[in-house]
Amino acid sequence: MKPPIGPTTRLCMSLAARPGTFGSRFHNHLYDALGLDYLYKAFSTRDLAGAVAGIRALDIRGCAVSMPFKEAVIPMLDGLRDSAAAIDSVNTIVNDDGVLLGYNTDYSAVRDLIEPLPRSRNGARGNGSI
Repeated sequence: MKPPIGPTTRLCMSLAARPGTFGSRFHNHLYDALGLDYLYKAFSTRDLAGAVAGIRALDIRGCAVSMPFKEAVIPMLDGLRDSAAAIDSVNTIVNDDGVLLGYNTDYSAVRDLIEPLPRSRNGARGNGSI
């Protein structure tokens, strides 16, 4: 059972143009199941720089980043991990004692899935539209 919300509760968040409820329900369910003293809340913003400054100033532990903020957030961070730098896109911000690092966990997941597959000189290109 998750402890009650109090002064030691860590906040995680998401930034999206149109925040939904799935991420908050999912994360908060897992925090509860694991007994973690965390709270997850979705936000939108018209002031991205202010929101990122708030992550640092309020010691928000992490932030999921959705469109249209994935590229715009990059200059506001202290650094990028290889996953985000590889595609110039951030979907996760981690706050380690005021140092904000950008990651792209989607890139890492896909890379980890295809890395063990045999290589071929043949491939497919396109964006899925016909």
